[in-house]
Amino acid sequence: MNEKLNLLEKQLDDTVLKHRLLIEENHCQRIKCKKRLRLFIEPSVIKTKVINDYVNNVKIHGSDLIKRIFLVEDNLIVNEFLCGENVIDDFYLADDKTHINLVMPSEKSVHENQSYVHNNQLFVHENSLTQVSNSVNQPNSPGKIKERKILIELKDLGVYKLKEKASLLFNKKADTKTNIFIELWKYVHNKKIIKNGKIYCNEELKSILGVEKINIEEVKLINFIEPLDLIHLPSETDIYDIEVELDDLVDFPILYQSKKIPQLTRKINEINEIISMVNEKISVLSEFISKGVRYIDEKCLDDNRSFFYDPCVQEKVYNLINHMN
Repeated sequence: MNEKLNLLEKQLDDTVLKHRLLIEENHCQRIKCKKRLRLFIEPSVIKTKVINDYVNNVKIHGSDLIKRIFLVEDNLIVNEFLCGENVIDDFYLADDKTHINLVMPSEKSVHENQSYVHNNQLFVHENSLTQVSNSVNQPNSPGKIKERKILIELKDLGVYKLKEKASLLFNKKADTKTNIFIELWKYVHNKKIIKNGKIYCNEELKSILGVEKINIEEVKLINFIEPLDLIHLPSETDIYDIEVELDDLVDFPILYQSKKIPQLTRKINEINEIISMVNEKISVLSEFISKGVRYIDEKCLDDNRSFFYDPCVQEKVYNLINHMN
């Protein structure tokens, strides 16, 4: 039996190998051609680090943050586009285009005063802050446009970004001051670190507030929040050329699939089932030979086995016992 099984396994291996070689041979016979695939990748118009709070499923769309967009050419406002409910496409200002005075603060001053963007409500796509002055009007100067910028006027939503430690503590990315204070109230009560209005800071709060204990009304939210990340407006489109190897669709071979493999697999499974049944019968007979009458008594006392209550079985067992004696 084992020899026959080994022979079938060898035949199966040979058939599988031939089938694989046939596939590779047909694949090599295909006519190959190289195509150049050109991809134009344009980044999204509005890209911020914190707009949607994915953890808490609080969605804020770009139109909820932006009030108005200005197109500026050589420091002159040319077009104005409104966002949100009052959308006006291609809305032009007066004939005398407004001249704006660009104020570019140094990088150091921007980092020192994080609220600058909220006070001025405008910035350009290089993340440089600007300020608009509507008091000076100047006609458009003819000639080639030297510089083009995009200004964005933001809405004041009262939404702030949580600092890294506070974000991990409350499992939030951004929220309002009221909701952040509510989260702090829940946290100190769940941790049972507040008593008579005084918070006894654990290691997490101590790293944020910098004190060991503090009254609840003295907590400053500036330790938990910071302004939202600046919006970046990309102005370029990336172009990539990729060489792709393709099959010629004119000469596409049809692969032949042999039926020998499933037939041999089915035959091997049947032989394995027969071997399992034979081994089970050998086990029963070996136990009967070793125990004899005691084996029959044990099986008869087992209520779960009705096999030995069959008259034919009892007759054969009786004859077998007499033959052994």
